[in-house]
Amino acid sequence: MENQKFYFGLVALLLVAVVLMSGCTSDTEYNPPSKVESSPNGAELPSENETIAPPEPELPPEQPKTETFNVGDTATDNELKVTVNNVRFVSKIDEQDNEFLVAEAPSGKEYAVVDLTVENILPDKTQIISTLGVTTITDQEGYNYDLDFEGLVALDKSFKDGEVLPGMKKRGEIAYLVPSDATDLKYMYKFDLFSGTTAIFDIK
Repeated sequence: MENQKFYFGLVALLLVAVVLMSGCTSDTEYNPPSKVESSPNGAELPSENETIAPPEPELPPEQPKTETFNVGDTATDNELKVTVNNVRFVSKIDEQDNEFLVAEAPSGKEYAVVDLTVENILPDKTQIISTLGVTTITDQEGYNYDLDFEGLVALDKSFKDGEVLPGMKKRGEIAYLVPSDATDLKYMYKFDLFSGTTAIFDIK
């Protein structure tokens, strides 16, 4: 019984020590100290190999650099090639010769129809493309507009998500419902949901 108490007490002490040690970590960047030499009169001087440099002025943080593409350009992450072939703006999509598959934009809005090509340039891997999760349009105020399903099904040559074999490509159109008076529209294609590589195309 005494041995069990001693054992549990030791385990509890170790747990407390681990918690205390984990609380002592710091995110501050470590800078190693410089060696200081002493002069004959006891004053501390920098070593012979050390020079005192004036403090460098602080520079403003560097702004992130983004490259913007135009309609007709191709962007790549070295796995996929993405091309925005064309963009057209329409108030109504009626291409299926079916009265139940007609998309009409409400007042103050229009469809931005993006003609997109996605090519798999990997030699030995099939890639799955889902435009629902990786594409959007953004306007001058930062509002985002995702693909519009009603407009998509009304298109004759809509983009079909799915597998793209090595060396193959998919092409089709995608409809997005945007304000008619929106300006500075940019088409965003995120190559991977878990990476930061995004192509930005100026479309209006």
